[in-house]
Amino acid sequence: MMSMRPAVSIVVPVFREGERVRGVFETILRQTISSDSLEVLVVSPEENPVEREICCEYADTLRAKYLVSDSQGRAQGLNYAIRRSVGDFICRIDGRSIVPDDYIARMLKTATEKGAAVVGGVQRALL
Repeated sequence: MMSMRPAVSIVVPVFREGERVRGVFETILRQTISSDSLEVLVVSPEENPVEREICCEYADTLRAKYLVSDSQGRAQGLNYAIRRSVGDFICRIDGRSIVPDDYIARMLKTATEKGAAVVGGVQRALL
């Protein structure tokens, strides 16, 4: 049972991604960091029933939440989700991307060892 505060809030901006959102969740599940220390906030500028349903499927395992920002800008949507996040670190993974299995672990390691405020990495596009 997940009761601790998550270490990492993963913000996933989407716009009409539909079923592709499932691929993002699968790449998050493959991370080497425990899913108990994650929360996933999928943020869209408009309601999408397919994305919401997929998000609900992962609500328990990844503390997934579906947010509708009601704004058309990606930056506004990201800020909307970040304001609702509770993790100590924020990780952005785009709604059409997959990341290496150790993406989040490396991000955390670099941020803590180097005292970095911002850490990035390579994301590949989902087809």
